[in-house]
Amino acid sequence: MKTTAQLREGIDRGRAKDKVDFPDPAAAPLGTDDEAAGTPPTQAEIELAATGELDRSGGSSPHDTRERMRGPSGTSNVERGWTVTAKILTVIAIVALAATVLVVRLSL
Repeated sequence: MKTTAQLREGIDRGRAKDKVDFPDPAAAPLGTDDEAAGTPPTQAEIELAATGELDRSGGSSPHDTRERMRGPSGTSNVERGWTVTAKILTVIAIVALAATVLVVRLSL
């Protein structure tokens, strides 16, 4: 990598470990903040970022990304998120029902 623009291009082209081939719109593209502050990233910093971001195996597919996102139980982060949300909503519904029953009994 020579520039942050090239790094961003690699990420947008799907060569990142966690991204598919699709450009992300950015109000401030990668590296812009550093350059505006008068401290553009060094070549070593760009290479370090590329090492952490890019998949050196030649790219990844959305399927590969989903497989990497799976946890030890075999469920993805999204699936676990929906499970937690469903549990929280169930608890809220039970508490609301119990409160309603209590109010009705107290008013009798």
